[in-house]
Amino acid sequence: MLAIAALTAWAMHSSVAAILVIASLAGTGLITPFASLVMVLGANLGSALNPLLAAASGERSALRLPVGNIANRLIGCIAVLPLLPALLDHPLLAGQDPAWLAVTFHLVFNLALAAVFILPLSLQARLLERVLPDRPVPEDAGSPRYLDTGSLDTPRVALANAAREAFRMADTVEEMLKGSRELLRRDDHRLLDELRRKDDILDRLNGALKRFLAELSQRELSDEECSRLAHVQTVALNLEHAGDIIDKGVLDLAGKRMRRRLCLTEQQVEEAGAMHDHLLAQLRLAVTVFMAEDLQSALRLVEGKERFRELERAAAENEFAHPPEPGPQAETSSLHLDAVRDLKRIDAHFAAIAHPLLERNNLLRPSRLIRLPRSGKVGQA
Repeated sequence: MLAIAALTAWAMHSSVAAILVIASLAGTGLITPFASLVMVLGANLGSALNPLLAAASGERSALRLPVGNIANRLIGCIAVLPLLPALLDHPLLAGQDPAWLAVTFHLVFNLALAAVFILPLSLQARLLERVLPDRPVPEDAGSPRYLDTGSLDTPRVALANAAREAFRMADTVEEMLKGSRELLRRDDHRLLDELRRKDDILDRLNGALKRFLAELSQRELSDEECSRLAHVQTVALNLEHAGDIIDKGVLDLAGKRMRRRLCLTEQQVEEAGAMHDHLLAQLRLAVTVFMAEDLQSALRLVEGKERFRELERAAAENEFAHPPEPGPQAETSSLHLDAVRDLKRIDAHFAAIAHPLLERNNLLRPSRLIRLPRSGKVGQA
C-alpha cells in the first residue's frame, strides 16, 4: 500500500492531491483506517521523488536538497510505520472519521518531521556536501590567471604578473608546435580541432594582456619598468603572431593533407621534424631571454635564424634536385615547401623576442642591407 501511494503521489506531482484521494477512499470505507495511514506515509514519500528526479541530471549541489528531503521522509516513514497499530488503538482516535484521520495524520506527520530535523539541519547540510561535492569546474584556459588589477599600483609586481601570463602563451605555442609536427606525419582530426582552439586561447590571453599593459602604462613608471613593459608587449605580440601562422598556415596545410589523403615522404617528414625541433629549441631559448634577460642567449636566439635558413635551403634543394611527377607527388612537394616557409616565419617571430634586449645593448643592426655609394655604382671610389 505504501509503494502504491508513493507512485500515486509521484504521478500526481502533488502529495495534497494524493492525500485527498486517500481521504475519499477512507471516508467511503473502500480502505481501512490502517491502510489509509500507510498510504499517507507513501504519499509523503512519493511526493519527494519528483524534485529528486528533476535534479538528477544537473549539478550535484542541486541534488542536495531533494536528497535530504527524501532521506528525512524515509526516516520518518520507517520510524512511524511500526507505531501505526498502537496509534489507531489510542482512545482519542478510536471512532474518529477515517477521512479526517487521514488528513490530520498527514498534517501531524509533516509537523513532527519539521520539529525533529530542524535542529540537526546544519549537520545534514555538511554531510550532504561531503556526500555530494561540487564537480570540479574545468579551468578556462583562455582566461588570464595572473593579471590582478590590484597589482597595478605596484608596477614591478604588475610586470611580474604580466610576464607569468606571457609564459602561459609560450606554453600554448609550444603545444601547438608539437601537435602540428604530429599532424604532418599522421591523420588526427581530433588533434587538429584541439590545436585550432588553442589559437583562440592565445588570442584571448593576448587581448587580456594587452588591456592590462595599456592600463599599467598610464601609471608612473621608471625607465627600467617602461623597458620591461615594452619587452612583455613584444613577447606577447610575437607569440600571438606565431600562433596565427601555425593556425592559418601549418594547420591548414595539415588539414589539406588529410582531406586529400596525401602522405609526405620519409625525407620530408624528417626535414619537417628537424625544423620543428629547431623551433621548439628556439622557443625555449626565447623564454630564457625574456625571463633572465641574458645577452648571450639573445645572441644565440638571433643566430638560430641562420641555422633555420640552412634547413630551409636544404629542403628546397632536395625538392628541386628530384622534381616530382605531376600528380599527388607534386602536390605533396608543394605542400611541404609551403609548410617550410610558414615555419621560417615562426622562427622570425621567436628571434624578434630578443630584439629589445639587443637594441638596449646596441647589438642590433638597423638593416642587413649593404649601403651603396651615393653615385649608385658599386666599386666607385
